[in-house]
Order: sequence, then structure tokens, then C-alpha cells
Amino acid sequence: MLFRSVPLVLFLAPAAILQGNFASFVTDFAFYAVFSAIISTSLAKIMFASSGTLLASTALKRIDTVMNAPILPQCKNPKEPIGNGIEFSHVTFTYDGNDRPALCDVSFVAESGETVALVGPSGGGKTTAASLIPRFWDTDEGEVKVGGVNVREIAQKVLMEKISFVFQSSRLFKISILENVRAARPEATMEEVMKSLHEAQCDDIIEKLPDGIDTRSEESRVGK
Repeated sequence: MLFRSVPLVLFLAPAAILQGNFASFVTDFAFYAVFSAIISTSLAKIMFASSGTLLASTALKRIDTVMNAPILPQCKNPKEPIGNGIEFSHVTFTYDGNDRPALCDVSFVAESGETVALVGPSGGGKTTAASLIPRFWDTDEGEVKVGGVNVREIAQKVLMEKISFVFQSSRLFKISILENVRAARPEATMEEVMKSLHEAQCDDIIEKLPDGIDTRSEESRVGK
């Protein structure tokens, strides 16, 4: 910025000397040179603060959306599912505020022990279908069954024990790998933890860590 103002100074300084106002020119130039630097710094701080405020506001709106979400009714006389098979029977579901359903008359069966993949384009309803199984939402029409029982008729605790999630964007707590695995079941034995890591095909990752499963997550770079 200072170098860009050199041509202006070279032009105005002789003019000020000829008019006998050189002292005034120097004073004004020094003032505006200092003032312009303060202004640019202040504007940068204001823009940074505004960006932070916008991010905080967006985060609070998301939190409010979760906190204000309606609580799904629980069955007073829950049934016990038999097995882990999943069945969708003529399921239709539409998100609030949308005109078009995310799922329309969907039916399929995934038997216990099978590996089933829901394949389709982005926005095709794959995540929606998976989210209806643990009752993140309830269907508008049709039924979702686990173990032959409508998920609306299964106790929430029992349903959650039947389902596991592996999200696309995963994060670890800043604790050891062992404690991360035990986050959902603190009473899990070492054998159960190692079995879970083995079934998740993490053996080669654990072997590379400096302290094995006792390595803290920020030191492990797991998944990188």
C-alpha cells in the first residue's frame, strides 16, 4: 500500500512546495497514512467477527432444529422382535415442507445375515430408507419391520440395541482408541473390544499405532 502511494506523493509534494504548503502536506500525509492502516486493520477484524457470528448463528439454528424436533410416540405395550430381519412394506415418506415424497411405495426384505446394499443416485432415498429403520422418522404410509415387528411397536432401547451405524463423516473423541470403542459400552471387555476392531478390519491400523489401542486419537491419524 505504501509503495502504491509513491507516485501520488511524487506528484503532490512538488505542488505543495511551490505553494508553500509543504509542512501542511507532510502533516496531512502522515495522518492519512496512519489512519488508512488503522481503517484496513479494523475492517479486517470486523469482517472476521462477522464471519464468526454468521457461523455461530448457523450452528445455533441447527441445534434449535434438533432440540425442537418432535418426539416420536412410544408404544405402551412394546413387542419383542424375533431375529434381525428387516422388511419394508409399501413405505411412503415425505419430509416436512416437501411436495414430493423421498420414498414412494417401497418394498423389500433383508434377511438376517444377508449383506444388502441400497444403490442409487444422490437424493434417491437411500439414507432416508436407512433412517426409517431406527425411527429417526416415522413412515407416512406402510410399515418398517425389524424381526417381524413394526418398529413403532418396539421399545426404543431394544430397537437401538438392534442397530449400528457407520456414518460417512466419522470423528473420534480425543481419548484412546480403546476408550473410543468403549464409548457406547463402557463395560465391554478387552476381548470384546479387540473382536470389534478385528471385525471392522482395523487390525493393520492398530499395528501401526505407537501404543496400539492405547494411542490417543489425535496422535493416531486413524483413517488418514
